[in-house]
Formats: sequence, structure tokens, C-alpha cells
Amino acid sequence: MDLIYKQFACAMENSDEDMSMKAVKDWGKVVKIFFKMDNARVLLLEMAKDYLNHSQLEEDTDKQYGKGVTKYIGSAIYRYYGVENLE
Repeated sequence: MDLIYKQFACAMENSDEDMSMKAVKDWGKVVKIFFKMDNARVLLLEMAKDYLNHSQLEEDTDKQYGKGVTKYIGSAIYRYYGVENLE
């Protein structure tokens, strides 16, 4: 997970949408393996809500990976799945 968070941080810093989408795809693969799921979409979209709306998660994640990365991750998940930002 650390590598995926770093990938999101790098994508945000460099405005690299391709890298951002790859990070979501990689995260989906991890979720499918870890939770033994065929499709990670629903879980990742639920997680996106948390990344966009929970201040403690934002504080902790931004502290470790860079200011703004938490909301960037949530928005990237929405973009990947073609969902409007439901913030």
C-alpha cells in the first residue's frame, strides 16, 4: 500500500493522470486479492468517500504522503470509475 500511496503522491505532484489511473488500477488488484473479490469497484468507491470526507484520515494520510494527497486519491478513484465527485 505504501508504494501505491507514493504513486498517487507522485502523480499529484506531476499532474500525471496516467500514473494516477495506474495507481487506482493497482489498488483494485490489491483489494481483489486481499478481500478475495472479483470486482473492487464498490469497495474502492466507498473508500473514495472516506478519502474525501473524513478529516482524521485526511490529516494522517496528508501528513505522511503530502498535503492534498488524500482528496486527490478519492477524486482519482471517482475519475477512474467515471463517477462524479460526490463530496
